[in-house]
Amino acid sequence: MELTGKCKEDFEKWFKEFHPFFELDSSEWYEDEKYWDDLDDSMQYGVYVDFFDSVGSEVYITNGLFDIEIRQNRTLIDRSWGEVATRHEARTKAIEKVNEIYNSNNK
Repeated sequence: MELTGKCKEDFEKWFKEFHPFFELDSSEWYEDEKYWDDLDDSMQYGVYVDFFDSVGSEVYITNGLFDIEIRQNRTLIDRSWGEVATRHEARTKAIEKVNEIYNSNNK
């Protein structure tokens, strides 16, 4: 579950400016990859969702079937139904898809 391209650049800028953790300067926290890599996937996912919320992209994973919806400014952009079996797979797929959409809209 990693970001690429313009999305990764914008996430890192946002994270350094707006998301302090563990009472450390956010730039120190993110630049030390160890801290980021030590976070559980569910915590990384939560930070990614906060970033996408800040740029108007909404990521939804429904309970039970792990269906995925991605919206941009409340407009449905992508929907995947029944394509994954676990929440972890759903999180990964959702972040990959919203990353792809972000990059295609912000060239």
